[in-house]
Amino acid sequence: SKGGCYSDTLFFNITEEPDWSFAISGNPYFCKNDSTEMFVQGGSSYLWSNSKTTSSILIKDAGNYSVSALNERGCQKTIDFDIIEHPLPDI
Repeated sequence: SKGGCYSDTLFFNITEEPDWSFAISGNPYFCKNDSTEMFVQGGSSYLWSNSKTTSSILIKDAGNYSVSALNERGCQKTIDFDIIEHPLPDI
């Protein structure tokens, strides 16, 4: 056309991302002066609240933590968890 405009109709199949499995494991408790290790699986990349990007982290301090995962298509899931430090027993 003379005005430089062109119109067409495009058709796409839009599908929703299927749910994907993202899980955390490990012991959320440890004794004073010790540590615990937490593991995740199901993502293609990870980001922990302490900036680590590995599939596991060693934790030496009690508190609130989180880990986010991305799958191959860039969808994100996050898990929040608490780590509890138990005092040593009195002898």
